[in-house]
Amino acid sequence: MRLIDPPNGWRYGFPKQFDPEPGQHIDDWLQNNGYLRSEIDVWEGKGVPCQVWEADQHH
Repeated sequence: MRLIDPPNGWRYGFPKQFDPEPGQHIDDWLQNNGYLRSEIDVWEGKGVPCQVWEADQHH
């Protein structure tokens, strides 16, 4: 299971399991999962610097 945590993600329930649809842009996925568009827009042109890691599903 891949987890993702954007800046200030704890405010919006992150980290969350990262499971985008094929071809879905990460910004759209973040917004669809509760991350505010205003937080995304801060990073416009650079990409939101997210921590991403693999987690063991059995724990």
